[in-house]
Amino acid sequence: MGQGHIYAGQALLMLGRLQEAQATLLVGLALVQDAAVREMEVEAHQLLAKVCEEQEDFAAALHHYRQHIALKELLVAEKHSILVMEMQTRYEVERQERQAEIYRLKTEELEDLVAARTADLAATNARLHRELEEHHRTAVQLIEARDRAEEASRAKSAFLTNVSHELRTPLNAIIGYSELVLDEAQELGHAEYTDDLGRILWSARHLLGIINDILDLAKIEAGKLDVRRGEFQISAVIQVITMAARPLIERRNNQLVVECPADLPILYSDEQKVRQILLNLLSNAAKFTQNGLIRLTVAREETAEQVWLVCTVADTGIGMSAAEQERLFQPFTQLDASPSRLYEGTGLGLTISRHFCHMLGGHIGVNSQAGHGSVFTVHLPWV
Repeated sequence: MGQGHIYAGQALLMLGRLQEAQATLLVGLALVQDAAVREMEVEAHQLLAKVCEEQEDFAAALHHYRQHIALKELLVAEKHSILVMEMQTRYEVERQERQAEIYRLKTEELEDLVAARTADLAATNARLHRELEEHHRTAVQLIEARDRAEEASRAKSAFLTNVSHELRTPLNAIIGYSELVLDEAQELGHAEYTDDLGRILWSARHLLGIINDILDLAKIEAGKLDVRRGEFQISAVIQVITMAARPLIERRNNQLVVECPADLPILYSDEQKVRQILLNLLSNAAKFTQNGLIRLTVAREETAEQVWLVCTVADTGIGMSAAEQERLFQPFTQLDASPSRLYEGTGLGLTISRHFCHMLGGHIGVNSQAGHGSVFTVHLPWV
């Protein structure tokens, strides 16, 4: 029985199944009984020793093989790592070279741009320097012209003041004597003299009004006209100026309509300048209106910022074109400037009225159309 195990162990050994052969031979040795079989036992021991020796050689070979594989894997890994590092190094070098090229191109572009901008700035600086010199020369010329104009304005103002003073004294005497003679002629019934005396009186008063306008303009331009504010009833002022303007209005066969509420509160302003503004507007409307209607409207208007005195003078006269309205408030401006003009006056009334409005903190405006009359509107602060 043991001999069968030994044969089986030999078969397994030939097949290379070492561990199974070893186990089978050990079992066969344990079952051997006689001397003949003992020989086989020796043979089995020898086979077993050979199996063990081959097993040890196989284990050693396997160990050496595994060490060789591990070393080869290590070398492969090291080589892979070196290859990766080389690739990374090459990539980094190429990236830096690209960045250096980009930087060089940008630097060249920036240098070209800086050079171009520098040239532009140099040209602009030269142009500005020339313009500055030109502006400086112009400023010097303007200052000299301003000084000459101010000197001429002072001389003109002084001349107008002196001439006005010299003219007003005899004119007041003429007006006073004309009134006395006219009253005496009316009392004595000398009707043949009253018309001529009336013309003399009207002409003297008209000339005195022109002189007063010129004197007021001279004072305005010289800055010597003061604002004297006080409390007064606007309705009383309206009554006075309508009485003063009515003869001129009726002389041209016009009708005057006044709309002024009697219960308006006290106004705080310069009464004399308010009266002069409205009287100038009524006189202007009467001068350019024939057989028409002149309407004076007075109202109190409240806004979020201010309370206004709003006075409107509307007429049905000849009106004005847009070009005439643009130069309307210029001094000595006439709608008809020809020597044969139909309308009298110096062209100072509206100019003075606008100056007075500005001095009082207000403004004046006009809305007109040729052939359809004019509407002048004055806004003055209530207080």
